[in-house]
Amino acid sequence: MEAIFENYELFIKEHADEINTPMGAVKMINDEGMFRAYMDSLTEGLDSDVRTTVMNVLSREREMILQEAANVGASSVTSGWTVMSFPILVDIYSEPIIAELCNVYPVDKPMISIPRVRIKAQTKSYDGSTVTEEYIPTAISLIRANVMTVNAVPNAATNVFTATSLSPENMKMNRRYTLLTQIAMTETDAGSTTHEHIIDVNFRPDARAQISRDFTFMDSTGVAVTGKINAHIDYEKGDVTFSVIFGGGDPGASFVCDYAVMTLRFTPVATISYCGLWH
Repeated sequence: MEAIFENYELFIKEHADEINTPMGAVKMINDEGMFRAYMDSLTEGLDSDVRTTVMNVLSREREMILQEAANVGASSVTSGWTVMSFPILVDIYSEPIIAELCNVYPVDKPMISIPRVRIKAQTKSYDGSTVTEEYIPTAISLIRANVMTVNAVPNAATNVFTATSLSPENMKMNRRYTLLTQIAMTETDAGSTTHEHIIDVNFRPDARAQISRDFTFMDSTGVAVTGKINAHIDYEKGDVTFSVIFGGGDPGASFVCDYAVMTLRFTPVATISYCGLWH
């Protein structure tokens, strides 16, 4: 369930401009392409046997909400804000276990039939040393695993499972929260004096699990330097490989990348959820 909540939060942030109006909400539900993109985003990172079930639940809820929204009248504003509750419903009910217990059914009157659900979540740290329990969802907290940081060296394979002491049999990398956030390098100027640089970046692997991005910074003399990073992430094995090529800077200066900082989240291979219903 943690993966669904994380994916939902990221989708809402990335598409805030598209769905912050009634018409935008209606379009997200009506348009096949937008809805497919929403389903793909929400279910990214789920096990294949679970993902199909969740997508079927989403499609069924879409049909029910659209039918229910049609009963509230022709006003685009009324219909739009009725449908706007759909992502919240999916966020709460799309977990397969919960979907068996509660769902949204169309009615012949202008109201949304939303059962109340309280979900008690238990979150453990990756090493199992700490446990947090709380009811979700809330307006101020999210249930998610903690962020891990790994320093990857250039021109070699850095295994994130080995670096974090996690087991690939029990954990898998969360694709949406795999980020390259810093690049550390050493500059040697014309006088053989060294200068350390740490450049903040925010690079996410593309659909091919690759990063090919440029970044710029100023050397010790104030001259612009361009760096080009090429990286690949093997999500199955956990290997991170990359290289950096530098251009520009003060004549006579040289630059060497020392390491890149990766921030990562992991998802348990198998999880169990419990919930309770109140009327």
